[in-house]
Amino acid sequence: RARDIESALDWMRNKGLKPDEDSIPSFDKLASIPVSKRSPEGRSKDIDNVLNWARNGKPDSLDPTGEFKKIDQMLPQKKSQTPEDRARDIESALDWMRNTKPTDDDDGDVDVPFSKIGSIPVSRRSPEERSEDVNNVLNWMRNGKPDSLDPTGEFKKIDQLMPTRPGQTPEDRARDIESALDWFRNRRPEDVDESDVPFDKLGSIPVSRRSPEERSKDIDDVLNWARNGKNDEDDPTGEFKKIDQMLPQKKSQTPEDRARDIESALDWMRNTKPTDADDGDADVPFDKLASIPVSRRSPEERSKDIDDVLNWMRNGKPDSLDPTGEFKKIDQMIPTRPGQTPRERARDIENSLDWMRNHDVNPVTDDVPSFDQLNSIPVSRRSPEERSKDIDDVLNWMRNGKPDSLDPTGEFKKIDQMIPTRPGQTPRERARDIENSLDWMRNHDVNPVTDDVPSFDQLNSIPVSRRSPEERSKDIDDVLDWARNGKPDSLDPTGEFKKIDQMLPQKKSQTPEDRAREIESALDWMRNKGLKPDDSDDSVAPFDKLGSIPVSRRSPEDREQDIDDVLNWMRSGKDAEDDPTGEFKKIDQMMPQRKSQTPEERARDIESALDWMRNKGLKP
Repeated sequence: RARDIESALDWMRNKGLKPDEDSIPSFDKLASIPVSKRSPEGRSKDIDNVLNWARNGKPDSLDPTGEFKKIDQMLPQKKSQTPEDRARDIESALDWMRNTKPTDDDDGDVDVPFSKIGSIPVSRRSPEERSEDVNNVLNWMRNGKPDSLDPTGEFKKIDQLMPTRPGQTPEDRARDIESALDWFRNRRPEDVDESDVPFDKLGSIPVSRRSPEERSKDIDDVLNWARNGKNDEDDPTGEFKKIDQMLPQKKSQTPEDRARDIESALDWMRNTKPTDADDGDADVPFDKLASIPVSRRSPEERSKDIDDVLNWMRNGKPDSLDPTGEFKKIDQMIPTRPGQTPRERARDIENSLDWMRNHDVNPVTDDVPSFDQLNSIPVSRRSPEERSKDIDDVLNWMRNGKPDSLDPTGEFKKIDQMIPTRPGQTPRERARDIENSLDWMRNHDVNPVTDDVPSFDQLNSIPVSRRSPEERSKDIDDVLDWARNGKPDSLDPTGEFKKIDQMLPQKKSQTPEDRAREIESALDWMRNKGLKPDDSDDSVAPFDKLGSIPVSRRSPEDREQDIDDVLNWMRSGKDAEDDPTGEFKKIDQMMPQRKSQTPEERARDIESALDWMRNKGLKP
């Protein structure tokens, strides 16, 4: 308590106020400190008076001013609220009112206008009257909602306005209707006729132009139409049929749910555009319903198309069951999905066919737009059966040792040499890759074996060698044999192995097999480019064109000596005597130091930079 008093005193001092001044500003400026005009004893006595009034049946004799009764009607009842808590709430509201407006009398009988108490809901009717209204609504509902129990029509109107909550009991529904009715009464003068309140102002409450009875009859009509085979006699306006075609079918949807969906869409259309007649036959242009897909064919026609496609597939896809050739064309266009059933495949084909019909596209006419515009659908000139046979032919050719007799055109062999082998690739996967490449070439009018074929350097994504895999494998063995026998000239009569071995840098932990493969790859690249590493004539292409192969003018022995010289210079404290040209020092200053770099690695980096400059004719 002492801390609270000191805090209030400190706040007043900071504001330049004194609690003993007569001219102190009114306490309503002290917004952060709630102050009551009544003492705690006076407020405690008020709570006791409210509690006594409530426990004795709320008689007027214990509430002469009527304040307790009025506030008790205003404040909502809390769930599981004790009498003591209720009395405290009533007294708090009464104290707030007394502090809000100054009074001339000490008894607190002040005329506080209730319109100013915006945060406290006020009803013009007593709890007894409102309870009677709830009972009247409940009685009206239980007796079938007759007009005789609703002479003003209020119950019916509000019942149509308010949506029904799932699991709502009749008592809850009656209470909701009475609450809405009470809200209307409190929002307008009592002498205003109820029909003067335009319902279009109730934007948050969906309003239908048709009564629940009329809408229920519409649902029954739709259900009857659906169960009788969607007969035109049961749908004279054609509305049910049109909406049924627009709305997508939900999975596991019951006939009752479907009828309710159709009726809801129909009711929405009627409410969206005014009609001149009561039957709701409004001219709503369907082209405005962009979010509803519309097909030119009826569901019955589309279902028959699916059955026709399925029958065509199950009978081996004969032309007699596909006279227009549409099924075959579309079946070739769209890819097959893994685990797809025949019925799902038939539905996919029919969906594509329906889309083409709606967009005036015919897949079999000569003047159809070129399929290269349909870039999302890969199209092959060969049927799936023909392509499957090609895969089997390639597989058979591979399993029998790739003889020319099983590859009369030589296409398999050429493509097999072009495309790289993937690690862990099975023979069937290899055959499929070869067939895919062959099919692509056929679709682009490319023949891999003709002399006038476009040069393969245009196919930059497919590396092509002029030597067969067998010849290249023999070259690798020759390089490996030369390396293992001490690199003698007798095993390298052209000197190509030695020259390329000097050009290519040695990789760390490189095996002899990997080294031999790299030398052979470089040699094969030169042969394909028409180059020879042993040419000494000036007309030979300069090695600076071989951008992908770093070439040094110094031998590996010279470069190794340079590394030792750099290392010796570093270990001697970078003495100028060990660096007469000053090249080591300059390059060492230029190159950034790498983290955890050893002296040997630093020396190699300096020598590499120095060698690059020498090859470019530069000096540091």
